[in-house]
Amino acid sequence: MNSLAAIMAVAVLTAPQSSPDAPPTVLSDIVVNGVSVPLETRAKAFVDTVAAPFPQATLARWSGAICPAVVNLDRGLASQITDRIRAEAGALGVRVAGEGCRGNIIIVATDAADLTARRLVLDSERSFHPGDSGTDLGRSALERFQTSDAAVRWWHVAMPVSDDTGKLAIALDGEAPPVLADRVVTRLRANIRYDMAWVIVVIDVTKTATVPVGDLADYITMVSLAQIDAEADFAPYDTVLNLFQPNASLQGMTGWDQAYLRALYGVDANATSWAWQSRDMARSIAEGLLRQHTPDQE
Repeated sequence: MNSLAAIMAVAVLTAPQSSPDAPPTVLSDIVVNGVSVPLETRAKAFVDTVAAPFPQATLARWSGAICPAVVNLDRGLASQITDRIRAEAGALGVRVAGEGCRGNIIIVATDAADLTARRLVLDSERSFHPGDSGTDLGRSALERFQTSDAAVRWWHVAMPVSDDTGKLAIALDGEAPPVLADRVVTRLRANIRYDMAWVIVVIDVTKTATVPVGDLADYITMVSLAQIDAEADFAPYDTVLNLFQPNASLQGMTGWDQAYLRALYGVDANATSWAWQSRDMARSIAEGLLRQHTPDQE
């Protein structure tokens, strides 16, 4: 899209205490019973924490071919990131475009992240907010994107489309509302699905200099292939999304991350609601972790 090309151009730029005289309090024995939380329950909590579906929408995923493009990084570093995204996408069954493709995962490296983010939005606002219904997280979230102090920030745009025809289910740029005629009507599956359209990632190189490139590439892969909540607290979970937490000692994507992505791309894209989709993903994650024989840890 021309708007994405514009982005590429801009980017180049306690307990109470008793009185001392009071008699000592005799406490009865305390028995602590360990409670084992079912894996699927923990997986559901992970999904609910990590995921960031748009309002009244289900999670989007890539349906068309991806084309990652990196701006302002050394060619070797850029290749490590794009190669990692392509490899993971391929493993998930996502099509990968060939050389010379038009970027739809645009990764911008900069030492002035706030300025770059604001300039990107100012110069190509329609790339960040192309429609008023179901295409992004909204204007409040967009403001947080521009003022974030995160080492890596991201913005997803997705399109609601007809599951039957793949055509847009909303009007853009003043167009007349589309008329959708689905051949299959059922309460068990929605007739509208959400397809990822493009992702914009901004890397603050002043905060990533000491991060291993492989770990950074895995982090960027995760936020490029899935709608991840930038405001979430990932600390309770074993995930590469903790990469920038103090004293983080990760080595790329974890079993939880892999299971999450496989669940996202493996469950029905036509869930009737986010509640149903998240339930299905949690079950899939739990099954995937058991298959991986991953230690039960968070």
